[in-house]
Amino acid sequence: MGRQSTADEKLRAVAHHEAGHFVAAYFMQPGGSDYASVTIQPSGDAAGLHSCEPPPLDNEEQIERAIVQLYAGYAAQVRFDPSAEESAKRTASSDDAQAEEWLDLLRLTKPAKRARHVERLRRNAAGLVSDHWHAVVALANDLLERTTVRGEEAACIVAIAEGKEARRTLAAIRSWDPAVYVPPLAVDEATVQRLLSQATTRRLAAGSPNKAVKPRPRAR
Repeated sequence: MGRQSTADEKLRAVAHHEAGHFVAAYFMQPGGSDYASVTIQPSGDAAGLHSCEPPPLDNEEQIERAIVQLYAGYAAQVRFDPSAEESAKRTASSDDAQAEEWLDLLRLTKPAKRARHVERLRRNAAGLVSDHWHAVVALANDLLERTTVRGEEAACIVAIAEGKEARRTLAAIRSWDPAVYVPPLAVDEATVQRLLSQATTRRLAAGSPNKAVKPRPRAR
């Protein structure tokens, strides 16, 4: 019983860790996140995984946003269980390694300046997680129930937790019915079109093609 309870608690911690990454990406990246999926299914040494496009790293602001997203996983896990900080550090070891690589792009040659930079970005990550904790918890709970959540579903879960009218959107995505698709209010038009395109593509791949739409004649 004790072992099962410990395993369940670790899984809950991982779920909050991965949810923290997604929620940070949702709010930090223009147009929302580019996650294809979020999962708490272990793979190799990783307790959880997310599949997403690499974030843009063209300037200092983009690099810092990407690093905050990495740090948000640890921040969420520690917020979930402050007594398990060492476990959270182990879970975040690969995130920290990636953050160190991206910090090198900022050319912070003085150790003291680099340390202050890291501290500030970690505070930003912790603040973001705290501000949107209800969204982190909502996504973590869905991960615990379903193990893997598609990126567009996760975006709707966050939107719902943020008080947006996205329930019909989530239902439409899960039934793969773009005909009744209602865009989440928390994302911009470009993201809406991308999510709709993904839903349509996956529906076609699943063998349920839409009816052909005749092109409208151009106005003369």
